[in-house]
Formats: sequence, structure tokens, C-alpha cells
Amino acid sequence: KEAFALPDQERQLLRNFLQCGGFLLASAGCSSEQWSASLRQELTGLFGDDCLQPIPTDHAMYRTLFQLDELHLKTGGSPAFEGVFIDGRLAVLFSKEGLNDTAHTQGCCCCGGNEVKEAEQVVANVLVYALVE
Repeated sequence: KEAFALPDQERQLLRNFLQCGGFLLASAGCSSEQWSASLRQELTGLFGDDCLQPIPTDHAMYRTLFQLDELHLKTGGSPAFEGVFIDGRLAVLFSKEGLNDTAHTQGCCCCGGNEVKEAEQVVANVLVYALVE
């Protein structure tokens, strides 16, 4: 939930992983602004200032397993997912809102932040997308 910086070796490994077909799902725990800022800094350091782009609502990740035409946040509004595209392929999905399922946990210290209500379906879709695309 806090700010972080990757060591140079891990940064290079992440870059290689993503460029060679890997996928990263990144969601800020408790909607942490510090964590989100750190992730943005790491990704822009790897892929350039404009690497995080909005993911259009007609993208395949919204319909691989579940048809997700509308998403909602716990405190109102809609999430805005961003991604890093490498050669047209979504390689990183980033959500500044939580993709956690704290509603079904017991004894969890995580507040969940401004969670995506349909987080389970989003994560399932993203898993299928990452495996087949």
C-alpha cells in the first residue's frame, strides 16, 4: 500500500517479461495513491511517459469470459482502467481502484479502498485474456 521502487535488476526482468509476452495485472491495494504513483513511475521509466493508455470499453478483456458492459465502484462512479500496450497487445492492466474482494474475507485488515464491485469478473476476464491473447 505504500510507495516503492524496483531495484534495477527487477526492473529489467519486468521489462523483458512483458516484452516477451508476459502480462501484469496491477491494482493499488486500498486505492493507495502512493502505490499508484510508484507503479506509474516504474512503468514510465520502462516504456516512456505516455505508456499508460486508457483501455477502451470495446477491448477484448471486457468480454473474454463475462460480458462487462458496465462497471461500478464501491463509492460510486466507474473505474478507469489503464494499460501498457506492446505491439498492439495489452501487456499491463492497471487499476488505481482496488480489484480486491474484501467483501468475502474474514479478519482482513485491508479497507479495500474504492473497490471495483465487479472485481471477481474483471480478474477472471483478465486471466483468460492473458492466457489466450
